[in-house]
Amino acid sequence: MADVKTHLRELSVATTIGLLNSEIAFQQSDLYDRQCFLSYAKKVISNDISSADNLSAYDTFTGDLQIIVDNGYK
Repeated sequence: MADVKTHLRELSVATTIGLLNSEIAFQQSDLYDRQCFLSYAKKVISNDISSADNLSAYDTFTGDLQIIVDNGYK
């Protein structure tokens, strides 16, 4: 199983692209909240993302994890 950072790298890129393509209004800061992030991800990613359940260890993404989300957004 991949670690949290790997899952977050992949999902942050896919989620951001999906949100932009679907023209869903969101704020970048919404992606720092795990529940909001996963809710968005489930809306725009058709594949099963349950393997990223290790993200549930965090309520919010701070520090390195926030940087990963920011890079995925860019």
